[in-house]
Amino acid sequence: MSARVVRFVSWIALPVAVGLMVGTIYLGVLNLAMDSPGSAGVPVYALLDVLVLGFVALGLLVAYRRPRNPVGWIIAGAGVLGLASDFVQSYAVYALFTEPGSLPGGEIMAWVSNWIFIPVIFAAPSMLFLLFPDGNLPSRRWRPVFWLVIHTTCAALASGILLPTLDEAPFEGIPNPLGVDTPDTLNTILSTIGWPG
Repeated sequence: MSARVVRFVSWIALPVAVGLMVGTIYLGVLNLAMDSPGSAGVPVYALLDVLVLGFVALGLLVAYRRPRNPVGWIIAGAGVLGLASDFVQSYAVYALFTEPGSLPGGEIMAWVSNWIFIPVIFAAPSMLFLLFPDGNLPSRRWRPVFWLVIHTTCAALASGILLPTLDEAPFEGIPNPLGVDTPDTLNTILSTIGWPG
């Protein structure tokens, strides 16, 4: 990747991360003022988001210095995705509970919040352990572990994306906006493979 592309991504990723963090805090305060479901931890989430913003900056610094090493990109990407996860949840709570109908796409954001965090908690930490410090696996024997992480994360993502009705608080009972009616057997298989993996 050229230095120009790295610089461009750095200039875009950091403002996007800051915007997501500010939006999450703003919507979280509004949700907390109305005592909406899922708004109790706003101060804790705000503090965590500031820490995650530091990880984004660290990842971008590493990526800028070593653009071919995936470690910096993983750190930055996981940070931005984590901030996006908090934002879409706060947005959905505001659009569905605090001021119903005031923002468009509340159900879509609730659905996205059901699965967007999965790569952050599954793939990113595992990949960092596998690829740190030089971006290469310790040996060829670790390739099955690498692919296991990829496949189980994809299975967990698919189970969250295809879930016909959301079942996580505070969005229980909200239908999947894609309108898919996935067979329970397929969802069970994907969950059984993805979550323990």
